[in-house]
Amino acid sequence: MNVDKEWLFNANALQGYFLFCCQKQGGGIRDKPGKYPDPYHTSYGLAGCSIAQYKSDYDNLHADTPHAKEFSASFNGNYS
Repeated sequence: MNVDKEWLFNANALQGYFLFCCQKQGGGIRDKPGKYPDPYHTSYGLAGCSIAQYKSDYDNLHADTPHAKEFSASFNGNYS
């Protein structure tokens, strides 16, 4: 997500490409059409598809946790 909390990619298009172009009929995920599936692209593709389905909002989910407060204090709001 960018600083405006918007996706940096089209989540629906990514999932569509993954589901329709990268799955091999016999099983596994491939890099792109015409390639063979392998364990790396299968796990990498599943992780990418999962990320595309869930949008994390760190500020709302973890703002009051000790970890978030420690993280914020250590950087003092400066992430560059």
